[in-house]
Amino acid sequence: PGSGKSPFARAIAGLLPAEFPGEWRGSLRVGELDIASAARAEAASRVGVRRLLASGLPFFAPAVWGLSFARTLGLAAALYLLQGLIAPVTNPLIDQWLLGQVPPARRGAVSSWRQVAADGSAMVGASLGGKILAGGGFDALFAVAGGVGLVGALGLIAGLRPGRRTDR
Repeated sequence: PGSGKSPFARAIAGLLPAEFPGEWRGSLRVGELDIASAARAEAASRVGVRRLLASGLPFFAPAVWGLSFARTLGLAAALYLLQGLIAPVTNPLIDQWLLGQVPPARRGAVSSWRQVAADGSAMVGASLGGKILAGGGFDALFAVAGGVGLVGALGLIAGLRPGRRTDR
C-alpha cells in the first residue's frame, strides 16, 4: 500500500534543500512533528472533525471535473494541487471519525476493514479508470471520477451525524 500522501506532497518534499531540518517518512516531519498532521489536527481541534470533513470533501469533485475543462497548464496544475491536497487532509480525519464511533476494543477491526475497503476501491477504481480512459479519454475519466467522488462525499457527509463522540 502507498503512503497515502499525494504525488504533489512527495514532489514538494523532494524540492526541500538537503540542510532542511526535516525528513520524509511518508510525510514531511520536522523532529517528531508531522507537518501535515499538525495543521490538520489544529483545524480539527478548532472546528471539530465532522465539520472539517464536511467542509473539505465537497471540493474534490469540482476540482476533478475542472481538470476535464482545463485548457491551460496553470489551471490544470492549480486544480491538480487542489484535488491532491484533499486526500491527505481528509483520509486521517475519516479514520479518526470511524474509530471514534466504536469502543476501543473494536478499533483494530475497524481500522483493518477500512484499509481493506480503501485498497479494494483503489484496485477497482484503477481498473475501471483504465477502461474509461482507453474508451473515452481523459475528459470522460475526469467526469466519472468527479461523479464518484461527489457520491462518496455526499454519502460520508450524510453519515456524519451530530452528537457523535468526534463532534466538538
